[in-house]
Amino acid sequence: MLDATRLSLRDLAYLMMAVSDNAAADLLLARVGLDAVNRTTARLGLDATRAVHSFGAMLAGVKEDAGPAGVHALADPHVVVRLRALDPARTNHSTPRDMSRLLRAVWRDEACPPEHGAAIRRVMGLQVWPHRLASGFPFDDVHVAGKTGSLPTLRNEVGVVEYPDGGRYAVAVFTRTAHTAATLPVADAVIGTAARIAVDALRNR
Repeated sequence: MLDATRLSLRDLAYLMMAVSDNAAADLLLARVGLDAVNRTTARLGLDATRAVHSFGAMLAGVKEDAGPAGVHALADPHVVVRLRALDPARTNHSTPRDMSRLLRAVWRDEACPPEHGAAIRRVMGLQVWPHRLASGFPFDDVHVAGKTGSLPTLRNEVGVVEYPDGGRYAVAVFTRTAHTAATLPVADAVIGTAARIAVDALRNR
């Protein structure tokens, strides 16, 4: 997508969730505002969750912290460890427990009106990345709706796994690796494995 276009807010939300389009996310955040996001998380009891800045602002901080070497400096663990974007006290932050609570509220229509909850569930179900959470559930009749999150050394995903017998399981897996490589298939697969172990434990209770 190299050319100028016009998109609805609904299509921006789709791009944000389905392909992790951070520019779309920032456009929506500019429309909604950080204060509204934080009021909503507070209303839902997500006390460990707070939005501090946009993705663009966070990326600008990463570039500043990386120094004149730019993105190439992110291969150095000594540079990565000083990134403000990886310090929960100075950046957007949450926990797996809070994200699981949020998913539960969305799937039970407790977070927002039912029609809005249905829209959220729809776009999460259209995510195109199968290499993390969904990799743990390689079945045609098991549906995974999720959202990834990535930063240097961090790979996360949250989502809901739905079985044909009606079982629904909110899952949040946050990982950190010592490796600074942007592509780590084994680390991605750990998310699916951890999610499968947790869901199997719940289903076998």
